[in-house]
Amino acid sequence: MAASEGPVTVGLDGRSGAGKSTIAATVAEALRAEGTSVAVVEGDDFYLGGTAATWDARSAAEKVDTVIDWRAQRPLLEALRAGEATAYRPFDWDSDDWDAEERPMGDPVAVEAAPVVILEGAYSCRPELADLLDLRVLVDVPRTVRRAQLLDREGEEHRADWEGRWSEAEDRYFGSVVPAEGFDLVLGWMLPTVTAIHVAPATRLPVQAVERAQVEAGKGIVGDRYHGTRHRHLTVQSAADLAAAADELGHPIPAASTRRNVTISHGDIPTTPGERMRIGDVELEVVRIAAPCKLLDDDIAPGARHALRRRAGTVFRTLTGGEIAIGDEVQLLHGSAGLS
Repeated sequence: MAASEGPVTVGLDGRSGAGKSTIAATVAEALRAEGTSVAVVEGDDFYLGGTAATWDARSAAEKVDTVIDWRAQRPLLEALRAGEATAYRPFDWDSDDWDAEERPMGDPVAVEAAPVVILEGAYSCRPELADLLDLRVLVDVPRTVRRAQLLDREGEEHRADWEGRWSEAEDRYFGSVVPAEGFDLVLGWMLPTVTAIHVAPATRLPVQAVERAQVEAGKGIVGDRYHGTRHRHLTVQSAADLAAAADELGHPIPAASTRRNVTISHGDIPTTPGERMRIGDVELEVVRIAAPCKLLDDDIAPGARHALRRRAGTVFRTLTGGEIAIGDEVQLLHGSAGLS
């Protein structure tokens, strides 16, 4: 990527709650640490304002065209691409009248010329600005992650209000105005997914691979040996951990060989009692770390038990019922950390 002349101008686009501002700040900090100055322009500063009733009365197409004042963004980008310092007056989000019909404006924001310019925010890579952007980047993360981040930022009442008002506009914009293939680069965030499910009807019987399994709250997987036990309802392991253990052991470790119920693609499975995780629609709570069985040395290869220490997964209790199927997304619930 290179501009023919002048600074490199980047548009960083994505749905609300995708983490665009965080990525822009991180990139800018890294470049500045290397001695490259960066001008970051926040797209939300160009919100055109208006009451909830006004926006609710507009179609998705009208919202896409008017929510962000791209007509004011154009001259700003033109000046920066010409190597000139510039300034603009942002929307005043702190105003008591931020949701009034008349648009409240803040004090002027000065933007110095820089060799790298980042315009970040939803709708920043719209066709009307395409000729001013050298690189158009889409930040694409799962809806569940975006909703969680919006919940953290806005609270449940405002998040629900936002979704009702703006989701259709974003669906239109990212669905037909600038779909993923219209960007130069897509930064994706893949949640872990279920790659294998195994059940065994009794303790000493072989496990069976299944495509999906029914889970009962407070009991576990229907048809599995642990169903109905007091706490050990379901076990989860990571395929990435199995691969690391296999490298250490020098011998393959199939998912079925550990006799864990659910195998996920990657990520650090929570191990602290009380932490919660959701697989599909089923909510789980950590009971304890799952210790590798001493029989693994006989069933897999000598040394397997040692290779699987701290990689043998976690024992969970089931808090809600539902179905778990191969391909289901896995996420930690609010207040947990680990899967990435």
